[in-house]
Amino acid sequence: MNKLRKILAAEGLLPSRTASAPTALAKLVTEAPGYESLSSRDAMDVAKQLVKTLLTELRDQVMFEVDHVDPVITEEGDGEYEVVVGSGGGPAWGGPPGGADEEYYYITDTREFEYPRRMKFELEVRADLGGAGVPDIVYDDFNELPDEEDLFEFLDGSRLWESIIRDAFKGMWRKWLQKYAANAFRVEADAFVYDQGLDWSEARIVGAYKPFNITYQITRVVTDLDGELIIDLVLSASFDEPEIEPQ
Repeated sequence: MNKLRKILAAEGLLPSRTASAPTALAKLVTEAPGYESLSSRDAMDVAKQLVKTLLTELRDQVMFEVDHVDPVITEEGDGEYEVVVGSGGGPAWGGPPGGADEEYYYITDTREFEYPRRMKFELEVRADLGGAGVPDIVYDDFNELPDEEDLFEFLDGSRLWESIIRDAFKGMWRKWLQKYAANAFRVEADAFVYDQGLDWSEARIVGAYKPFNITYQITRVVTDLDGELIIDLVLSASFDEPEIEPQ
């Protein structure tokens, strides 16, 4: 919130200390060309529409991208495991009854496989905000509704708007996205290990193959004139060597 207040102060739009994102955004909306004459109530309606649409669209589009984009393996590790390929020992061949027998033993062989030390999703998330910038008001014949293209062009150059978007991602990350990403990484890592040397018929990964150090990074935020929000997002995770158990 301190960072948000600094941005607002720099743009001359400092709200009260307890201002919400819609309140701060409503002040910004009235600075956009064609929106200067909006009442505070109408500006707040636009801000609420923008924030509500933003959160809904981001959730849907991030989930879609994670489900449909293949991850990139940025670092691989080498692992190995032992499998039983035969056995030996038992009664001595041709010996007298009750004679000394050789103890049974297993013959093993070492198998090698690869696992992902580091993995990432490189996502281009597109959220459609079109229509959210139109005030829900009725104008007479002598006035026209403001053009939301002007609003989106104005927002694209605003640090406050980008800060609100980043704050929305931070909230999503804490609430559900980190867990969602962790599960996606786990599924992809499992598939990679079995595809890179671990034979289902010989051995398996013990338990859930969980990632750690799961992070996100927003590398670009662009708002097009038509209201399409484009966010370049990188999700990253690390893995230890999985524990392997012979079948």
